[in-house]
Amino acid sequence: MIMFKMALNVKADVYHIHDPELLVTLLLLKTFTKSKVIYDIHEDVVSDIQSKNYLSKFSKKITTTIFSIIEIFTIKRADCNITATPYIHAKFIQINPQTLDINNYPIIDEFAGDYNPKKNAICYIGSITKVRGLTNIIKSLEGLNVELHLAGEYEPLNYRKELMEIKGWDNVIEHGFINRNKMKEILSFSNAGLVLFYPEPNHINAQPNKLFEYMSASVPVICSDFPLWRDIVEKNRCGILVDPSNQKEIIKAIKYILRHKQDAEQMGKNGRRAVEKIYNWKNEEKKLFDIYEKILKKD
Repeated sequence: MIMFKMALNVKADVYHIHDPELLVTLLLLKTFTKSKVIYDIHEDVVSDIQSKNYLSKFSKKITTTIFSIIEIFTIKRADCNITATPYIHAKFIQINPQTLDINNYPIIDEFAGDYNPKKNAICYIGSITKVRGLTNIIKSLEGLNVELHLAGEYEPLNYRKELMEIKGWDNVIEHGFINRNKMKEILSFSNAGLVLFYPEPNHINAQPNKLFEYMSASVPVICSDFPLWRDIVEKNRCGILVDPSNQKEIIKAIKYILRHKQDAEQMGKNGRRAVEKIYNWKNEEKKLFDIYEKILKKD
């Protein structure tokens, strides 16, 4: 109710809700105001819940059932729904035709730079969790002459202790939670950016921001070989695809990037070119403004 009261005080013509925690707020705004409401769906929350290993099967079933009922009810009543991936779009456009896919691509110039790493360094930037492959990443570092610049928050916090017990931890440089400027700095000296998520339901069909941010900075990517990601990486020749559970493949990819500087530089250039042409926010921004204009013209 607090968020609903705050939203009423704004007296907006359009309310754009991004978080699933605010679905009830969106429904209240739709019911008690004449304003337009947009639900922005970043993730397949139901699949995400199914990936929570700390929940029992019963808890997952109850939680997903309740959430699905509320979400579908909301999607039907929203003036427009925005989805962040083609998979989510295909799922929800069947519920409400007023559903448009707007990808969360990077701002073109935010991380722009040439590929010119001055030391043997790779990076992982994002939430530090087991399902995002960090255990295998750290294990793969043992014996390699490379630094892993690790930036983000541990989920759960005690996961850090588990990672520290792995021999490859000696190669890790921790940065904690960083701002965008620090991220740009790390990308400027990294030979490759890692996105080695495990094949959880909410990962396979996702388009992680970091994949495109690495590409934007002219940094080659080493990422999980999922069909959607394969289409991006192979088509644009901007990185190496591996099985995230296979340490030998991860090690081979890291060694290749470090030993083949010309190839790595070309991968970085290819990724940057793809962002300039396709995977950038400027292209997506126009879609968003068109949505606002369209729904405001409705009676």
